[in-house]
Parts: sequence; structure tokens; C-alpha cells
Amino acid sequence: MLQKSRFNFPKNHIEADNRLSWQLGKLDEAYGNDAIYVHLKRSTKDTARSFARRYSDGIIKAFYITLISNNQPKAIKRMSKQSEPIDVAIDYCDTVNSNIKFFLKDKKHKMLIKIENIDKDFI
Repeated sequence: MLQKSRFNFPKNHIEADNRLSWQLGKLDEAYGNDAIYVHLKRSTKDTARSFARRYSDGIIKAFYITLISNNQPKAIKRMSKQSEPIDVAIDYCDTVNSNIKFFLKDKKHKMLIKIENIDKDFI
């Protein structure tokens, strides 16, 4: 396995990495219900704006080309005329948050912390 040591965290470690959202299946295999999961969530609009600024070099363009248009040149061209990077970024954020919500639905130890309310949410 290429990522054999990816989840080899020390005891009581806190890992804050948005890329974990791409590895939820492996994360579940490694820890299941034996971890405390914290979904640290930022405003979708703010997150999408940040991603959209890096559209040409980042994950949002790859998401658009490979997942939304399924690498179909005609679809890419048509959608390019209809979609703004911010719209694609919002869809990406919604997709990632939906996947995380699904992953966490049966976890015993979980919490949602919104960055904008961290002083109230993180107790």
C-alpha cells in the first residue's frame, strides 16, 4: 500500500488535514469507532472563494474536468461557458461536506466545529 504509514498517528494525536476527506474509507478501516472525529467546518462561501482564486492550478479545476464533466471535451466546453469557478468550488465544498457527513453518521465519538463559532463550538 502506497500510504501504509499515512494513518500511523501517535496516541492522542490531532490531525487537521482537509485531504483526509479523500481517504475516508481507509480512515475508517484504520480507526473505525476507536477515534474521536472532529469535522472542522468553514463557511462554504469563504472556502469556495479561496478555492476559486486558485482555480487554474488547484483541485477545483480537476474536480470540474474529471468528475463533473467526466473528461468529455464537449461537456467541458459547454460547461465552461455556463459555470463560473465559484459555482464549481461551491459544488466541490458541498460534495466534500456531504461525504464527511456520510462517513460520520455512525461514528460514536464525533463533533462539528464551525470555524466562525469556534469559541462556542469547541468546549
